[in-house]
Amino acid sequence: MTRARGSALLGWLRDREPEMVALLERLVSAESPSVDAAAQQGPLRALADEFKKLDYLVRQVRGTGVGDHLYARPRERVRAAPFQLLIGHMDTVWPLGTLGHMPVRRVGDKMYGPGTYDMKAGLVQLVFALRALQTFELVPGVTPVVLLNSDEEIGSGDSERVIRSLARGAERAFVLECGEGSAGRLKIARKGVGRYELTVHGLAAHAGTSFEQGASAIFELSHQIQRLFALNDPERGITVNVGTVDGGLRPNVVAPQAAASIGVRVPTEIAAHELDSAIRGLQPVIEGTSLEVEGGIGRPPMEPTPRNQLLLATARRLGREVGLTLEDAGLVGGGSDANTTSLYTATLDGLGPIGDGDHAADEHVSIASIADRAALLAMLVLEPAHASSRPVVRTRRPHVIVVGDNETSAEVVAAWRAAGIESELVPARGLRARLRDGDTVLGRLDVLPTLDGVEPGLLELLLVERRGFHVLNSASTLLSVHDKLRTAHMLGRAGLPHPRTRLANPGGRPPPLAAPVVVKPRFGSWGKDVYRCETQTELERCLEEIRTKGWFTRHGALVQELVPPCGHDLRLLVAGGTVVGAIERTPAAGEWRTNISLGGSKRHHVPASDAAALAVAAASAMGGDLVGVDLLPIENGYVILELNGAVEFDRDYSLPGNDVYTEAAGALGLLPAATHSQKLARVASG
Repeated sequence: MTRARGSALLGWLRDREPEMVALLERLVSAESPSVDAAAQQGPLRALADEFKKLDYLVRQVRGTGVGDHLYARPRERVRAAPFQLLIGHMDTVWPLGTLGHMPVRRVGDKMYGPGTYDMKAGLVQLVFALRALQTFELVPGVTPVVLLNSDEEIGSGDSERVIRSLARGAERAFVLECGEGSAGRLKIARKGVGRYELTVHGLAAHAGTSFEQGASAIFELSHQIQRLFALNDPERGITVNVGTVDGGLRPNVVAPQAAASIGVRVPTEIAAHELDSAIRGLQPVIEGTSLEVEGGIGRPPMEPTPRNQLLLATARRLGREVGLTLEDAGLVGGGSDANTTSLYTATLDGLGPIGDGDHAADEHVSIASIADRAALLAMLVLEPAHASSRPVVRTRRPHVIVVGDNETSAEVVAAWRAAGIESELVPARGLRARLRDGDTVLGRLDVLPTLDGVEPGLLELLLVERRGFHVLNSASTLLSVHDKLRTAHMLGRAGLPHPRTRLANPGGRPPPLAAPVVVKPRFGSWGKDVYRCETQTELERCLEEIRTKGWFTRHGALVQELVPPCGHDLRLLVAGGTVVGAIERTPAAGEWRTNISLGGSKRHHVPASDAAALAVAAASAMGGDLVGVDLLPIENGYVILELNGAVEFDRDYSLPGNDVYTEAAGALGLLPAATHSQKLARVASG
């Protein structure tokens, strides 16, 4: 039966080759570089028309600083049914005008032109696979949901929030990037991609008359470059490359500043954490110099998890039904949106057509392969949900394990039990022993009492996630929200308002931030060891006073610009991409205002829509499922002060007419009322 169905689909699709070529030519002729938001409207409109012909509900998700993204799903669908995510991108690396010297042309089976292979042919394949299913009246049991973004070639910085939100609820994800090599090998493992900027601050001096009084930033950078290249580990798949360097003023001046841009690739999340710590932990060699590191791992690694391997095995089985012999590409160096979806659900990448020359002048695609791969995609979309492809709790009485021994965690467990959710509080060291198939895990690890790291248990969370369990507030999320320097970098990459934040290293010079500033531990403070410095002299004295504190000697201190006080701040509780609670906090009389209220009073608060949207965006940038977001009102808006993965909250946070614990459970999908279709509606409308 499957073979007959595959043959019928394949025959129909091969007969549509002229139509496929026409659509591909139309898409490629609509040039759409990532950096030109207006240009993205060309392919977006063309594809929106195609999905509307399929009677799909089409929504344009507004991009911030980039083109808009396209979301589509069948207008008629079974509510609360499982869904699968089909992802592609409309942008290309080619600037406007490229068609002048790289025209769309056909030579035999090959179609040439900018974006043919990467990845507009994959978009054509997607459209025709869904059209084939409709023609044969084949309705997938797992609803297909389409997201086409406009910024993949520049890292998906804007669309990542939508991808993460959809992937969390999806049964599986199919990514229409081109297949690997001439055989079109499929991909279930990709390296993570990161970029760092290392800035060295030295001391300027006349190179002839006072050379010894200077401290050369260029000389210091030369030491650091050697340390960076020493981090390469080809056997583990770790690469660190210093790609550009810059610095100095002129030959007769000892260089006061130098900088290097660093590109990294990592095979696993554990390797990513290790490498990130090594780069951020670099220490100066030359007295009088200091280091400043910015950036991070922008795309996490896609690892060959059991659920990814299962999806690959399914594709290979179905491929044989349409005459395709499919292979595993192994570990691929380049990143894609599959790196993100694989964190949350079974993911298969490289499903696009066969070709060559991506990002090169001879970019082309095999026309015949479009129909073949479209038949494979159609078969995959028809495949029923697999019991082990995504361990999301779908029963009326889910079992939830909360990891994090604090008062709020205990209150959450008690409230959820009262609401009919089977839940328990388990210490990290006992997590794996308590797990059962289908369990959901919520991470609520906090900062160590010593203020120099996160409570033990991050590795446990990472390991159970890699085993395929559904983890809310993953190890990566908790590290991102508790390491406030990492928080600052990620909020910056997302373009969200946050006070400028720099790292002060022990023995180094104060970072170049104008006073007044706040000095505090890198991993959160609980209101301890936070200092306000009104002048540069006070800042230097403060760094000298804390030089013996353990958290400072091990991790350095954060120096953050002071946001002018306004009398109160807001803490919003974000669960599953929705604000479910809020509080307004007012400091006690005489209390200084920096990034938190240390005491004082709190009262109910209903957040304005722009405050709620900002809090959701901040949580999404961190990948947070249940986090607190602290906002400070400023003129014409708000600034994000910090996030907390083990946020304390109680029923005082409840919005009018709601219970914060029940609302959090519903938003996280732990109650029947919070169906996947409702989540999708929130994402698409946001």
